[in-house]
Amino acid sequence: MGPFVSQTSFPIVVKYIEKENKAGLPLIVIVKSEEIEKRYKDQIKTITTIWTLPNWKQSNELIRKATKFDADAGERRLDWQMYRGLLLETFMKEWDIKGSDGKVVPCDKQFIDQLDVNVAATLIDEFLLKTSPSEDELGN
Repeated sequence: MGPFVSQTSFPIVVKYIEKENKAGLPLIVIVKSEEIEKRYKDQIKTITTIWTLPNWKQSNELIRKATKFDADAGERRLDWQMYRGLLLETFMKEWDIKGSDGKVVPCDKQFIDQLDVNVAATLIDEFLLKTSPSEDELGN
């Protein structure tokens, strides 16, 4: 690969269970521990997503799009919520989410915007973990 980013795709899998909260509303619980996985093994569902690595141009474009002028401060600031949404829209290319008709739902902005907040946050966090070097990898 060298110093250039390849268009290599990589998966991110999210495990979750569907429950109801105290008010009887649907609730998505992300499975993050082996203990929870063992306890709910028969109820666990997965979402498999396919992502691409960001390159310099894409990274700069995302930051530019997510930067807004703050009139009170008199400076431009990064809107982190917008930035995180743009990460999903830009680098997540596929998923295996199916609709009630059994067909795969398109992985596009319309449906990304409808993701459960816990699922979206987990996908973003996993993407950042996979694409950012750790302290060990940096040699620190």
